[in-house]
Amino acid sequence: MAEEKLLFELDPNAINALLPTILKNLFYLILILIPIIIIIFLINLFFPIELTYLLIIASIMILAIFIIPIIIEIKTILKIYATSYKFYKTHIVVVKKIFGIKTNTVPYSKITNINTEISFWDRIVNCGDIILYTAEQSEEGNIKLLYIKDPVKMEKKIHNLILSHKKS
Repeated sequence: MAEEKLLFELDPNAINALLPTILKNLFYLILILIPIIIIIFLINLFFPIELTYLLIIASIMILAIFIIPIIIEIKTILKIYATSYKFYKTHIVVVKKIFGIKTNTVPYSKITNINTEISFWDRIVNCGDIILYTAEQSEEGNIKLLYIKDPVKMEKKIHNLILSHKKS
């Protein structure tokens, strides 16, 4: 059997995926660090600490503000660069290549509904998520196209693919 021609391929948008979560993690870190800074200030007020020790503590805290969100986001970074969505004439294939290769193939005939989710941040960077609901009742049956650039245009393109498949 001859392999079907690839019509187009979508990849997640890294900026849309990473920037909001990094900013959120920075916000939480700052919320955590403010009480720590106040405690250190109060301790220093009652039990004076040498300036070099305060500089070391401040340096560690500043380093934590920048390093911890990056460490937290490594999973998201891997997921983004390891995922691709391939569209053929009759089906879609989701490929995830992190350590092994995992593929999920769904024929267009099984797709029952398409939804687009665009958050506030997504509107700013013109990205979003497209969810393809299938005839399967389980959550795993649905295909989530995450962090897609120009999701409204892509949703229409996918919808047209499904319609053209049903007509043929």
